[in-house]
Amino acid sequence: MKTTIILARHGRTEKNFNGFFQPVDEPLNEVGFEQARLLAERLKKVDLDVIYSSTFLRAKQTAEIVAQGEEIVFDDLLVERRNGKLAGMNGEEVEKAYPGFFELKKNPDYVYPGGESTNQAVSRSHEFIRKLLKKRVGKTVLLVTHGVIIRGLLNYFFGVDIVDAFRIRLYNTGLSVIEVEEEDGHLVMLNDASHLGDTMFYKLGVFKS
Repeated sequence: MKTTIILARHGRTEKNFNGFFQPVDEPLNEVGFEQARLLAERLKKVDLDVIYSSTFLRAKQTAEIVAQGEEIVFDDLLVERRNGKLAGMNGEEVEKAYPGFFELKKNPDYVYPGGESTNQAVSRSHEFIRKLLKKRVGKTVLLVTHGVIIRGLLNYFFGVDIVDAFRIRLYNTGLSVIEVEEEDGHLVMLNDASHLGDTMFYKLGVFKS
C-alpha cells in the first residue's frame, strides 16, 4: 500500500533571509505569508489525509494557512536543529562569541552551544518517520517542517549523506514528495517551488532583473 509524504519547508522569515540564526518564535515576514498563501492555493488540489507541523512559529503559521481550519498535528520531532544560544545572532556575532564555530559546525556531530547537533536533529526526523509509517499507512500526509528535517528524511529514505545533503538548496515553501511502498521510498519531487511563480522568485533573489 502506497503512503505519500509531502514535505514543505516553512515560509520566509526576516532573520532567516538576512543570515541570522533563527529563534524558535520568529514569525513569517510579509513575503513568507505570501509564500504560504501560494502554497495553500497549490495544495488545494491535493486530497490530504492529515497535516503535521513543527511546533516552531514559522512552521505553525505556514501550516495554519495551508490547513484553512482543518486539524493540524503539531510534533516537536519536526522542529529545526535547535540553535540554542545562537538564536537571534548573525554570523559575525557568532564568530566573535564562539571563535571557530563555522569550521566546527561542518561536523554533523558538533553540538551548537546550548542547542543540538545536526545529527541529533536528523535522528529526530528518523524517529518521526518510523512512527508515521506505522500509523498512517496508505495515507497522503503533509509535513510542514524545516531544512535539516527534510534533509534528514532524504538521508533516511535514500542514504544521502547528511553533509552532502546541505548542497541541496531548499526554497521556502518548496515541495518534495516521497512515495513509500513496503518501506521503500521513491522520490517523486524535490524542492519544487513553481507555485511561487516568477514574481516571487525575483523577491527571493533567485532571478535577477
